[in-house]
Amino acid sequence: NVGQLPKLLLFLAPPFAAALGVALFRRAPRGILPGLVGEVPPGAASAARAPTTLGGTWPPGGARPLATSSTAMPPTRSGGQAPAADLRCVAGGFADLAREDCGEVFRAVAAIVHRTTVAVEVHVPLAALHAGRRFFVQYLHTEEAVAGAMWNQGYTGIVWPPASVHRLPYADASIEVVVLNISAGSVRGRLADVAADVVRMLVPAGLLVLMGDAAGLDLTPLRQYPLLQSMPSAFTNVLGRRNSTTIRLPALPECPGKHFCSYPGPSGEMLREKDIGCQTKFEPGYVRLMDPARQQTILASKNFADARFRTTFSKGYFVGEPIVTSHDVPRYTGPVAMKSEWHDCPETARLVKSGQVKSFLDAGAGTCTMYGVLVQQGLLESLSHYMSFGAYDCQMMRHCGERGTVTFQHDWTVPLPLCPSCQFDLVYQVQGIHHTARE
Repeated sequence: NVGQLPKLLLFLAPPFAAALGVALFRRAPRGILPGLVGEVPPGAASAARAPTTLGGTWPPGGARPLATSSTAMPPTRSGGQAPAADLRCVAGGFADLAREDCGEVFRAVAAIVHRTTVAVEVHVPLAALHAGRRFFVQYLHTEEAVAGAMWNQGYTGIVWPPASVHRLPYADASIEVVVLNISAGSVRGRLADVAADVVRMLVPAGLLVLMGDAAGLDLTPLRQYPLLQSMPSAFTNVLGRRNSTTIRLPALPECPGKHFCSYPGPSGEMLREKDIGCQTKFEPGYVRLMDPARQQTILASKNFADARFRTTFSKGYFVGEPIVTSHDVPRYTGPVAMKSEWHDCPETARLVKSGQVKSFLDAGAGTCTMYGVLVQQGLLESLSHYMSFGAYDCQMMRHCGERGTVTFQHDWTVPLPLCPSCQFDLVYQVQGIHHTARE
């Protein structure tokens, strides 16, 4: 439906314009949930055997500083110890991310350098994460009415089939925080499957934050999942993805098959080969997000988003097929974002700077270099909505996560998973329309 297309299409091949329609996943709305509160028991028993830690160094080839104790509070930006948890934010041990005044405590205690966030079936704004724009948050809803209401308030999200909420379109080890509403009907009935998929998405030392009412819900799948563990903090509803591997799951380059990144078919069905529990296999030398030296480099910068982009570590991701390794070059993975098509067309940047473009869709994002351009030119903060999708493979998508942004995989031949009122002022498409599972 051409009437649903954004106002401005740049570098867009006409035969494919219709592929940028809105999603047709229509369902009767159940309304927006009230504030998410509830009692969530502590989770995650430790694995039976000590895990193997990841062993890269930052900067590559540099000396590795001594790691702090796993139970110690992380350092704050000023270099001191993190403040004790504010009891107003953790009443009963519950981290309420819907409260803006809880943001600093959550960051200091659990997420000192975390940024990429996916909120699954969360129907209220996560004010604690949006404060200061430190986190990059994308919401995932199963109801168009909810997605539209959140979009109109300035919160970006996609609409996903409720029957596929356990098969999400994000790459393995590409997301640092997943906020999961366990009260949602689409989640409660298949918690074990949903838990396995969101943990698949988490980076080492990533966080799973549970929101909602746990009454009558069996949380055993979360407590016993091999890659999850309780956090050494005051938050009983925050579980951590192990900063390591475990012997209890197979370690695979991709989970679970060659095209594991959930390409939705014409009717919303998933084309993944099969669902199996697994953990991402990292190559030797991969530097995890919680590496002390990498943290110090990020926190020393005055621009957090730019620091995350510049400290991206591609080793351990771009391995395997020649078409993949050929993209581990400065143009695609370097610390300075280079997008010649953008620089050669200053009129496009002027549209964003002037405020004429407030919502921006990067179609065929690849390694998310366009996101880096917006960050390094100081334009990202002027946008109310920014979204990206599409890559050759999930190694590119993991690199987007390393750079501090969220992207999802999508087949260009089917409608985008957006609500009808979720529209963009500008769709930016440069050499990306071939990023699809179907040739």
